[in-house]
Amino acid sequence: MSKQGFDHSDQRLVDRSRQTLDQSLEDLDAATISRLNRIRHTALAETRARRWQWWIPAGGLATACAFLVAVNLSPRAPSRPTQVESPLGDLELLASKENLEMLEELEFYAWLETELDG
Repeated sequence: MSKQGFDHSDQRLVDRSRQTLDQSLEDLDAATISRLNRIRHTALAETRARRWQWWIPAGGLATACAFLVAVNLSPRAPSRPTQVESPLGDLELLASKENLEMLEELEFYAWLETELDG
């Protein structure tokens, strides 16, 4: 209920309830008061611990986002070729029979190139 919803009789009820609880507290022995006080502190500590528990996933998410941003903004090394060509591959091309024929007619290909350019 809001304070606006209280009328004068409701306020009297609250005041009487408070007086009754205060009076019953005065009638308790020291051991019970001490026990109630320990229970109260334990409950408050648990409430504080639960308050911080929701920060754990949020902190992990923030760390992961910061890591992704850092990885994406970092300078990258030049990419390396995935397949390295063998220097023996050139030797195989030169040694093949078809390429020998082309080398024998090298003058013809040179003449053909000058004719096409001119």
